[in-house]
Amino acid sequence: MPSLTLLNASAGSGKTQRIALEFMKQILPNPSESARILAITFTNRAAAEMKSRLIESLATLSDDPSKSKMLKGLLDTFPNWDNEILQQKAHTALTYLLHHYSDISVSTIDSFMQRIIRTFARDLKLPMNFEVMVGEKELSELIISTLIDNANLDKNITLILKQIIALQIEEERSPLRLTDYLLPVTTHLSNEASTEITAAALHNRTDSLITAFNRLKAKVAKTDAIIEQKKIDFQQFLAEKKLLPNDFKIKNRVSIYSYYTKLVNNQEIKKGKTISAFLESGGFLVNADSDTESVIIEKLFEIERFVTDRKFARLLYSRFPVVALMGEIWRFREAYKTENSILPVSDFNRIIRSVLSKEPIPFIYLRAGSRYKTIMIDEFQDTSLMQWLNLLPLVSESLAKGQNSWLVGDPKQSIYRWRNGQVEIMLNLPVLYGAGPELFFEAEQIGNSFRSEVMESNYRSLKNIVDFNNSFYQFMNSVFAEKISGNEDNNIYKQLYSDVEQKAFHEKPGYVECRFYEGKLNAQLTGWLNDIKNQIQDCVRHGFQLSDIAILTRDIGTGVKVSSYLMSLDEPIPVISRETLQFQTSPHCRLIMCTFRLIHRPDDELNAAELWFLLNQPGMESIKNRFADFPFYAHSQKGNSGAVLQKKMSEQFARLNEQQLRFMLPSDQIDIIINELNIAKTGGFFLLFLREEIFKQQDKTGSDYEKLWAWWNNNGKTTSVVVPDAGNAVNVMTIHSSKGLQFPVVIVPSFNINEASKVHKNLFWFETNEEEWGIPYSIISLKKEVEDQRLEKITTLEYTKSHMDSINLMYVATTRAEQNLFIFAMVPEKVLSGEKQTDGSESWLYHFCSNESRIFKHEKKENFLCFSLGESTDAIYKKENESNSFLIDSFSVNPNKPLDSLRKSEKQFDTTEYRIAAKQGRVIHELLAEICSTDDIEKMVEKFVANGFLEAETANGTKQFLNNIAKQYPYAFPGKAFTLNERDIADNSGNIYRPDRMVFDSQNRWKIIDFKTGNQVKEHKKQVEHYANLLSESGSDVESAHIFYIDINAGAITVVDVI
Repeated sequence: MPSLTLLNASAGSGKTQRIALEFMKQILPNPSESARILAITFTNRAAAEMKSRLIESLATLSDDPSKSKMLKGLLDTFPNWDNEILQQKAHTALTYLLHHYSDISVSTIDSFMQRIIRTFARDLKLPMNFEVMVGEKELSELIISTLIDNANLDKNITLILKQIIALQIEEERSPLRLTDYLLPVTTHLSNEASTEITAAALHNRTDSLITAFNRLKAKVAKTDAIIEQKKIDFQQFLAEKKLLPNDFKIKNRVSIYSYYTKLVNNQEIKKGKTISAFLESGGFLVNADSDTESVIIEKLFEIERFVTDRKFARLLYSRFPVVALMGEIWRFREAYKTENSILPVSDFNRIIRSVLSKEPIPFIYLRAGSRYKTIMIDEFQDTSLMQWLNLLPLVSESLAKGQNSWLVGDPKQSIYRWRNGQVEIMLNLPVLYGAGPELFFEAEQIGNSFRSEVMESNYRSLKNIVDFNNSFYQFMNSVFAEKISGNEDNNIYKQLYSDVEQKAFHEKPGYVECRFYEGKLNAQLTGWLNDIKNQIQDCVRHGFQLSDIAILTRDIGTGVKVSSYLMSLDEPIPVISRETLQFQTSPHCRLIMCTFRLIHRPDDELNAAELWFLLNQPGMESIKNRFADFPFYAHSQKGNSGAVLQKKMSEQFARLNEQQLRFMLPSDQIDIIINELNIAKTGGFFLLFLREEIFKQQDKTGSDYEKLWAWWNNNGKTTSVVVPDAGNAVNVMTIHSSKGLQFPVVIVPSFNINEASKVHKNLFWFETNEEEWGIPYSIISLKKEVEDQRLEKITTLEYTKSHMDSINLMYVATTRAEQNLFIFAMVPEKVLSGEKQTDGSESWLYHFCSNESRIFKHEKKENFLCFSLGESTDAIYKKENESNSFLIDSFSVNPNKPLDSLRKSEKQFDTTEYRIAAKQGRVIHELLAEICSTDDIEKMVEKFVANGFLEAETANGTKQFLNNIAKQYPYAFPGKAFTLNERDIADNSGNIYRPDRMVFDSQNRWKIIDFKTGNQVKEHKKQVEHYANLLSESGSDVESAHIFYIDINAGAITVVDVI
């Protein structure tokens, strides 16, 4: 009988091994079945681990079955097999899989959906060569920029943008840039929660929404007038009764009159216990008069009602101008996607869902449904509703064929709600959450085939860590139950932590330590960072490698502080991180970018000041010595420090001259700055990755130096360097990134997690009574000062989910450790003294530890209060030092490629002929770098004319010439998705080389192309041969290499085939 099994796999329960076991049960009898299994994971890392685990398990079985952890499970499944048969079957399966590795369908859901969309791109009316865009923020910024550019061309857009500015002035807020104001809502449009509203917005014309906004404004104005009249009536009544402010009793520093004043002036509705008691029982006048008090109470309630309406209306009103632009924003978004052949990842599920909802037999799954027999979905707790509904037809098809499918997850580890993850889907099973009547058959099918299984053991952590987590999250279950009690809508979440206890597989004790620091982090920063360093060094003394240690933080900012501190020590502790090694933490990166800015904008005095500051930092002495006795601050007071510093810089470093650099690409300029300042050896991998990021930005902005500088200020500084997970270095990552990982030692340096405190920053769609409020819907934030019954349901639910988010983040953080777990928390003084109990992980943890004195050893240290369980242990499994680890101490820059200008003498630079030739060659070179297909030629030539790089009268001739090249040599212009321009390749010595263009096809076959605008030289051929050799050594299949010699004046091109 077919079954859909839900595996409830708590942390460390061996779910990856279980998935691999189920995989092997199907492929050992018939290895070709591997292509009939679809395994969906949440991350690329998880997909790679699952494939790796499968291959490793087969290798172990084929070598010696007795060493395999899966032996018992497989022999139970195949009772007629013995070890010898199992070994033969494993060897056959392993050989087959290695020869058909690409047939193993283990991927992220986004990769799978992309594959489906690419297969049916023509049917879905998408460009065949669309490029996937991951960053929604970047797309939103481009759309907003286009929208603002069109303001003067569209009266509705102009009107709404004016309304936004007026609204900010009216609310007496510091005016935001329009981009900053529009960005949150624009980005929010890509969320699943916005799907229906976005569709509605496209049917509502912008002018009709402007009319709706005017109706809402009119209602606000009318309500203001009513409140003002009620205020006059109230004052007249007091005058009639000859009541003054001092005629009202004052209790706990408040009176009914002071409440009235706040109510009408500050729109403050919060009463507090004293005012509530006065309004309920009276007795608030010095000279008691029950009749007068009754009238006052009645009038106050009336004012309250209208003030409440006004605050609610203002909440709807504050972001509605952006909502009115939604249709325009979405149209610009779709136009930009079409024009640039891009498809955001966030659109994948929307596209698939749109097809599935319209087709009775979805054609896009006919092929996939017939191929896959078994569906396995990992990390099911973080699956979004749209993802689940898109995968449901495949699961249904599998069950209909009598096959088994698997859903694997743990509701306690649901931490991706901000990425549309909905744990409710898993909690509701076997009932289909969010399913309408159209899914009746699937709902009945799943109900009949559903079974669940709980994986109870913990194979990851030692006993004390398992016991600590069992006890702590049982305590947290009671805290959570209290938070959500009294509301039926929360019943679904009650089961989340009801069964958290796990059985420890390991008998060895392990160690848990909880440290509590008094006050806030900034007050304890120096001692706290020093304690982290000492703890790392203590672990090393106990035999752990640095790579055994992970530091997990809730936010990137805390990780940046820790990473920067560890790397800045006199004896630096190496760090590996995908999030916290930001460019701004490297003084060398900042120095390079400030120098770049100085060269082009010496009038930027703030930049000059930062550059001077950086030159005075430790490690910069060799550069600073060139500026001995330079009177920077004297020039700064005159306001010309930048210009003078630029002149001094060009005197000391001959190539750092704006005249020489102006026609070069920004990436080439960065290379020259690095080379001239001679900091490649000290800047290490930070500079290497900065150069790579500059290339990416250059592809988007060309030679626009201001745009590159804007990128650096807005995003570049906080861009993180990503290095391979290898080498003996401490791992620093966010809790989100640690999901699915484990480490011998885990340090949680700031256990201060309170997601409920951020609820008021989130955005929510709210459908209104249009007849009452004049608008159909708006986007709101749950502001603390707005307490309204109309928002009670959404507010209660959001706080419930936010408390759940907090506990889940805590759970993920504390369950990564294998041997030693260290938790540091900042706790308010009143919590430590027992005077106050607050919400938040630090308070809950302290309360738990304080009440479990029989379990914990309690000790007061100099800087903190310590609770420990067990004894700090030595490393159980000692790893050998990794000799093949990835480590870049320095790198070399080759400034002689591809810039012909650098091969010329300074004298040549002074000739008019050379200047003209250099500019023309540079412009054509950059223009070719921007053209990836014939579709790009028209718009790129127009762009270069508009920017002043090309003369208008040469535009048509240039277009014709470039079209001829593209038609004659189409392999050089296959489209953006298959083209890499000006990308680095490195040799074994760390020297960097940069071919003009590398193109590849769907079979991963590569061609190298170099563009030249001068005479043919033998060195050019050697150069391109060298590129080809380097690319081949990296494992790529280099099919050919070519040099394109271009003479724009003669309208001629000569192609030299190198290989």
